[in-house]
Parts: sequence; structure tokens; C-alpha cells
Amino acid sequence: KDYDINKKYSYNDYFSITELRNEKLLLGANFEKAFEKKGSTFTLYKDNLVKSAEIKGFYEDERDRLWIASGYQGLVLVYDGKEERFTVENGLHDNSVYQFLKTSDAKLYVIGDGGMSEIIVNTDKTVSFKKYHSQPNISQYAKFFSAVEAPDGTIWLGGEEGIVYLRNDSLYKFT
Repeated sequence: KDYDINKKYSYNDYFSITELRNEKLLLGANFEKAFEKKGSTFTLYKDNLVKSAEIKGFYEDERDRLWIASGYQGLVLVYDGKEERFTVENGLHDNSVYQFLKTSDAKLYVIGDGGMSEIIVNTDKTVSFKKYHSQPNISQYAKFFSAVEAPDGTIWLGGEEGIVYLRNDSLYKFT
């Protein structure tokens, strides 16, 4: 079936898609919008999540909270009907983030411009971050778009600066 949300909304810039454990399908779009599939159509799930930014990624954690990555407005955490925003002012490594990575040791990272941040949910449910930076050498912002955990536990990132990996709390260029 075709799910034509472009008939209702005048743009077709979509940056992310995910299926939640409850089988809800979410689509991240431009201009701070997220859509959900209901029946044979998509409807607006959330608006004004990240002021004027693209929704680049989603991650549903083990507590059924939804993490949302944005093009330049940081992260949004959606839970219990609330939305909590996180930016560099809260310790995030950069406000442009694209992808999430959950590792085998249960650490959650968000990857984006200039490196990545570990997302730490403290025992009192507050959120803090551990930043890992990679300085740009051949690009303006050192954008990293994806990451993977290797069988040995090494985290590898790929993007405009090539490939980097995490070792001893630092990102190193793979040569």
C-alpha cells in the first residue's frame, strides 16, 4: 500500500524511520516533525520537537523512553507524556546528532558532528553525557553519520573524516 503523507504536508524530506516495540512505525522529517503510521496513513506524531531542525534518528530504550536526535538542536527524550531537551549546554558533544548505538555492555551513544557522546542515565534518572571529540582535518565539522561495535568491543565511526575508533576514552583516526 502507498502511504502518501505528501498530500497533507507540502514537503518530502524524511531523515529517519524506526519501529517501536509496540509496532508503531515512526518517521522523522524536516521542520521538527515526526509522523506515525496509523492504519493505512501517516499522521503527525509530534510537532515542535526540535525548533526548525530535522529529526535524524530515534532510539527506544529499555524503559520505553524515546530518544530523538536532531540536525542541530541536540536530543529530545520523550517519556511519560513529557519532552526533555539536551544540548551542548547540558554536556552533549555537539547539537548536530544523527544516530544512536547501544553496545553489548549496555552503553548508549549518540553519534554526530565532531564525534559522539555517551548518554548516561544516572540512578536518580537525571541524564549526563561523556563527550568524545574528533577534530576536523579535511572537512568543516567532522560529521560522523554511523557507528558500529566490533566483536572485540571497539566502537568504529564513519563519516566525512573517514574512519575513527574509540580507545582509552579518545577517538583515533584509523590509518
